[in-house]
Amino acid sequence: MKIIEFRVTHILAAGALVGLLAIPSNALAFEEQAALNQNMSPADAFILGSRAYQAGNTEQAITALELAAKMGHPGAQWKLGQMYADGDGVERDDIKAFEYFRQLADQHADDNPRKPTAKIVANAFVAVAGYYLSGIPDLGIGRNIDHAVDLVRHAATYFGDTDAQYQLARMYLDGQGDRHKPERAIRWLA
Repeated sequence: MKIIEFRVTHILAAGALVGLLAIPSNALAFEEQAALNQNMSPADAFILGSRAYQAGNTEQAITALELAAKMGHPGAQWKLGQMYADGDGVERDDIKAFEYFRQLADQHADDNPRKPTAKIVANAFVAVAGYYLSGIPDLGIGRNIDHAVDLVRHAATYFGDTDAQYQLARMYLDGQGDRHKPERAIRWLA
């Protein structure tokens, strides 16, 4: 039994090492495929960007993710929005983050809520709402609490997103705008 466990452990360790060694080859794949950018599908560009991001090649990741986002890939739009919102590998930029999240929400507002991308679309709605709660003066976007509540409500109801449902309950409890409605908050929290 011990010999079998030893071999399984070493096989798993070797597999993990091969997986780690694959990261630089993915970076090489990026170099080779970068010249083919214009011929890539959105999914291929997203995969390439994700691999570059995981390998720590932020510049290459941004290039590939931007290409995928321009072609409408929801995962790329969401990832870029997150990166710019958090300053993850890039300088924090609320304008770029807002634009990526808004693009994602606008393009997929009526998608089937059972699609695999529904969670990130709902997350984009909540992120856009957050920007409307505080405003973005550099874009000429002032505070618009009613619109923010509507965006979160859409994510909570249409997509059934639990994070959005919680946010909507908080908005009702906190009286965002003129919406202090504890009875609705309790319903959403339940």
